[in-house]
Amino acid sequence: MTPLLSIIIPTYNEANRIEKTIVSLNNFLRGQQFEWELIISDDGSTDSTREIVASVTANMPHARLIVCSHAGKGKALKNGIAKAVGDYIFLFDADMSMPVNQLIRFVPPNLDNFDI
Repeated sequence: MTPLLSIIIPTYNEANRIEKTIVSLNNFLRGQQFEWELIISDDGSTDSTREIVASVTANMPHARLIVCSHAGKGKALKNGIAKAVGDYIFLFDADMSMPVNQLIRFVPPNLDNFDI
């Protein structure tokens, strides 16, 4: 089944916070009534980000890691978006500057009656 929502997290040396971000997103999204996928697009991290992501997502069928060479956040986003299959794509920063519970405001039916 095609997911309604694809969430892309670009990462670069996020070892100190990526586990909490992934776990928080997974816990929140598991309770939703729509299909989703979580794509972590790593921009050539030189710390243990990729290993942490691989470990944390090993038992999360909706999550996957994409690894690319270091070329900046824009390239990491582009690579993640290219792999996304959801009807809607949402970009989510590893620092969780937006609380995960706000995601629901950006998908139908909450998305109706907006100009953008």
